[in-house]
Amino acid sequence: MYKTVIFDMDGVVTSEEGYWDAAALSVAEFLGYPLDVPAQLRKEFFYDNRIIKLLKERGINSNWDLAYIVIALWNKDAQKLYAELKASEMREDDLYERSAKRLAEKMPLSEAVRGGAYWQAIADSFQEWYNGSHAFEKAYHKPAHGGREGLCKKEVPIVGIPALTETLFALKEKGVSLRIATARPDREARQPLVQWGLIDLMEKGGIISYDMVEKAQNDTGATNLAKPNPYVFIKAYFGETFQDERIISGDFPKDFSDCLVVGDAGADLFAAQKMGADFAAVLTGAAGEEAREYFEKNHANYIVSDITCLPALWS
Repeated sequence: MYKTVIFDMDGVVTSEEGYWDAAALSVAEFLGYPLDVPAQLRKEFFYDNRIIKLLKERGINSNWDLAYIVIALWNKDAQKLYAELKASEMREDDLYERSAKRLAEKMPLSEAVRGGAYWQAIADSFQEWYNGSHAFEKAYHKPAHGGREGLCKKEVPIVGIPALTETLFALKEKGVSLRIATARPDREARQPLVQWGLIDLMEKGGIISYDMVEKAQNDTGATNLAKPNPYVFIKAYFGETFQDERIISGDFPKDFSDCLVVGDAGADLFAAQKMGADFAAVLTGAAGEEAREYFEKNHANYIVSDITCLPALWS
């Protein structure tokens, strides 16, 4: 049976509500809309979360990218934007290209592309809304707008602390090594686990965050190592000291039969399949129970209601 379990965080361990609120506030800020109640903004920009669900199915795993794509393609009507996206059947690379071309009508293409200056400004806005102005300045050494308390203060596990704790201990008792591979920055990946008293249950060197993805891209010249690229899951499996060059070149053992990846989105599934690991889909993400058909169609090995169901797989 599996000796290693690698968890995505958002929609699996942690709720995504705060992140979606931060994304909606960032969209409103960049489009010049009033900074209204986040729930109302999500309804206005994400068509009652339908756009979030659709983009996740298309391989968009980062809420920075969610905000970037909606800002770039905004046509003043979320329902029409949803219809346009659904009809196009574009996946992540095509969505990034379309967004950059649309933004390049107003700015240099080098600023408009994913990872460019405009994208980074959106990401910074998101981080300030989520972490709060003071924490943002301290962590990123950049000036903040000020007055933003931070949506992260409301974060809770998606299944509750007692159930999450019981689940992780049950897996540890079965001899399973627990690891994390997330699109979150390192601070945001570790902070809730520390706050909930669960950080010591994770394998040392087994928490792989977006900071490590960014470092690997900068150090090696590789592009777009974020999910659905399998880099983060492979890195989590071998540990943070495993050389990035070996992962990128394919110079590593290819047998991941003892590894189970747990995620809630298409990007997680596709990354696990590219890696060659089995995948357990949880129905606690944006689409909820509606995602079952999607995961069945795309050949997830297991589909469970939430992570509390995982220990039963070892029975």
